[in-house]
Amino acid sequence: MTEYIQKMITAFTSRKSGMNNNVAVWMGQPVTTLDIDGHLLTLQTLDNEIETAKDVLQQKRANARQAVTDKQVNLDQIDNLARGIHSSNPEKLNEYDIKSRKEPVALEVPVKAIIKTITDDDDGIGFKVFLQSQGANVTTWEVQRGQIVPATNPGGGAPTPGTPASGAATVLQPPYPFLRTTKKLVFVDDDVIAGVRYFYRVRGVNSKGPGEWSEPVSAVQ
Repeated sequence: MTEYIQKMITAFTSRKSGMNNNVAVWMGQPVTTLDIDGHLLTLQTLDNEIETAKDVLQQKRANARQAVTDKQVNLDQIDNLARGIHSSNPEKLNEYDIKSRKEPVALEVPVKAIIKTITDDDDGIGFKVFLQSQGANVTTWEVQRGQIVPATNPGGGAPTPGTPASGAATVLQPPYPFLRTTKKLVFVDDDVIAGVRYFYRVRGVNSKGPGEWSEPVSAVQ
C-alpha cells in the first residue's frame, strides 16, 4: 500500500474507533462513522488503482526491455553490413555513429597483489583490509589469514605445531589458512581476538588463473 494513503487510512480508522467508543457524545454531530467509511472506501479504491497501475507499468517495462533485446539483433545486422560496405574506408563509420571494433586484448594472469593498509574497523572490532588494484584483469581476490598464537597450548604442554617458540620473531611462514574470496578492494574481518597478531595475504584471480601472492601484512588489535 502507498505509504501516505496508509497513514491517512490508519488515522481515519483510529478516529472511527474513538467515535464508536463514545457514541453518545457524537450523536447529532455533522460527522458520522458512515462518513469515515466513505473516506476509507475512497482511499482504498485509489490505492488499488495505484497498485494496478504499478503492475501495468512493470509489465510495459518488461515488454520494452525485451523489445530492446530483440531489436539489438537488427541493429547489429546493420552495423555489420556497414562495416563490410566501408571496410576499405572505416572512417565512414563515423557518419553512422558506429564505433570501430577494437582488437581483443589478450587476458593475462593478474600481477602480484598488494595489501595497501590494515586499519581497525569503524566499530573498533576487527580489521578493514585495503587492497591496491594492480590492473583491471582481476575477477576475484583470494584472501588467506594466519596468526601468531601462544607458544604452548592453553592447557600447557608442548608448543602448538607451526607456531613460533618463545622469543622467536613474529614472522609467520605460509601457507596460511584460506579466509575468503571477495570482489571488493576493501573487506572487513571481524573474527579476531584482541592481542593476537594476524597476517593477511591476497592474490588476484581471473579466468587465466591466480596471480602471485602479496607480501604478508600483519596487525594486532
